[in-house]
Amino acid sequence: MRSGAWTSADRKKLKADKVMTPTEYWNSIGKAYRRPPAIPYHWSADSVGNILSRQEYIGDTVNFRTARKSFKHKKRLERPQEEWQIFKDTHPAIIDEETFLLVQELQKRKELSKAKKRAVEIDRLIQKIYEDNVNGKISDERFATMSMAFEEEQRQIKSSIPNMEQRLETETDKSDSLQRFIDKVKCVTQLTELTPETVHEFIEKIVVSSPEYIDGKRYQNLKIYYNGVGIVREPSPEEMEELFQEHMRNRKSSQSSKTA
Repeated sequence: MRSGAWTSADRKKLKADKVMTPTEYWNSIGKAYRRPPAIPYHWSADSVGNILSRQEYIGDTVNFRTARKSFKHKKRLERPQEEWQIFKDTHPAIIDEETFLLVQELQKRKELSKAKKRAVEIDRLIQKIYEDNVNGKISDERFATMSMAFEEEQRQIKSSIPNMEQRLETETDKSDSLQRFIDKVKCVTQLTELTPETVHEFIEKIVVSSPEYIDGKRYQNLKIYYNGVGIVREPSPEEMEELFQEHMRNRKSSQSSKTA
């Protein structure tokens, strides 16, 4: 699936729902900085793609994403992702994490494909300027400068391709592990008893945190690491309380039926 095809459906939905574009929104609150679009609610592929590719839109805060070379340069440069500071769930999300992760994989595949095509294209360009040099269309000095620039660009691209392929392979491995986990779950949809065999099949480890008191109530969080997929989702204190109360109701009901 191409990212362009993905954003096309989103753009149509945004237009049908009459969702204002960023430019229209800023104009609506009196902070106009750009001419309004000729067609109302006309979202561009770049705008939608930008939203779907930024982690901030799933509710996270990302600091130190960009930096300037110096105070003399206004243009901000993207920093390596390992230097970012990410704080999870700091504000309401407008897109779900599953959609975000899917888009990241599609943009990585597109980036890899683009890099491979450019590496092949550079070979043709070097051959072209070589022929132009032989035919006297460009000077020897010009040929040397251009060929060195092309070769350096090609070297950087070829050195980056293995890392890009490795990242994609890692993501694919994670998807495969998740699918295997889902397949296991489908085999035990009518689970009536938690046996040691079932625990070992699905659960890698369980981490029990220290108890804490909130509004006079005692809470104790659990982190369940499932085989192959890690933590699926950690219940909130409110959910834990509800699950506990449900467990107690079921237990009392079971005991009542035994004594009846």
